[in-house]
Amino acid sequence: MEIKTINLNVTLPADGIGMVFMQPFIELNTGREPFIWQDDKKEHQIDRIKRTLQISKSAPHGKTKTHFTIFPEYSIPGLSGIQAVQTMIENAEWQNGTFILAGIDGLTKANFLEMCRQYGFDNVADLIPNHQWVNCYVGWAKEDDGNIKTWVQPKLVWCP
Repeated sequence: MEIKTINLNVTLPADGIGMVFMQPFIELNTGREPFIWQDDKKEHQIDRIKRTLQISKSAPHGKTKTHFTIFPEYSIPGLSGIQAVQTMIENAEWQNGTFILAGIDGLTKANFLEMCRQYGFDNVADLIPNHQWVNCYVGWAKEDDGNIKTWVQPKLVWCP
C-alpha cells in the first residue's frame, strides 16, 4: 500500500493546543464480525458524538478553540455517524484551523466502498476481498481558510 501525504493549511499555536477526547462505553454486537454498534444503540451514540462536538466548539479547556477533537476506535457508528461529524464540521460556526479524528466501527467492504464514494476518498477499496471487513478512522481538517479536507485511513483488514 502506498502512503500518500497531503498538505494542510492549518497553523497551530506555539503556546499550547486545545483538545477534547470522547471515551464512550462502546456497545458492539456480541462476538460477530464485523464488530459494529448494536442497531438500537446507534442513535444514542450519535447524540453523544454531537454533544462532544458541542463541547469541543465551546472550548472548555481555556484555549481560543479546540484544535483536536478525538473519537477513539469504534466510537463512530458507521455511515450515519460519519455524516453527523461531516455535518458539524461543514457548519459555518465550526472554527477554522481544527481537526477531528474519529475511529469508525467495523465496515463491510460494501460500506467501506460507499463511504469512499460518498466522501470522495481516493483509497484502494477495490483491493479488499469481498469476505473481509475494514477497521478505519476518518480525519477531517478545517483549514485556516475554511476549506475542509477529509481522509480515511484503513487500520486493519480482517478475514473472518
